[in-house]
Amino acid sequence: MDKRLSILEMRFDTVLPTLATKADLAELRTEILTAQERLRSDFNVAQEKLRSEILNAMREMQSSLLMWIVSTMVAMFLGMVGLFLSISSTMMETTERMVQTHIRGIQDAREAQPAPPSPSPSP
Repeated sequence: MDKRLSILEMRFDTVLPTLATKADLAELRTEILTAQERLRSDFNVAQEKLRSEILNAMREMQSSLLMWIVSTMVAMFLGMVGLFLSISSTMMETTERMVQTHIRGIQDAREAQPAPPSPSPSP
């Protein structure tokens, strides 16, 4: 029995110094709370940095999208002006040809008409 007790005492003597005390647990709790606050602070900083980066990216995207829309509208306007000028030019040429054809037709008709009889001198 003494031998068994001595073995148990020896085990307790080796195990007891490794067990945590109230002071150890309080110190561990303080370290955990400090680490938690540091993590929370780091998370908030990272969150603000990410929010800032996202807002900057959105502003850049907004400005490039606005520039794209404006340039598309300008291109459409220039295309419509070009189309208008092209149609106007074609209409002017066609109208000019029609007028010239009409004038030629009138001239040809005049030339084709017999000359009116000249008045005969009276006796």
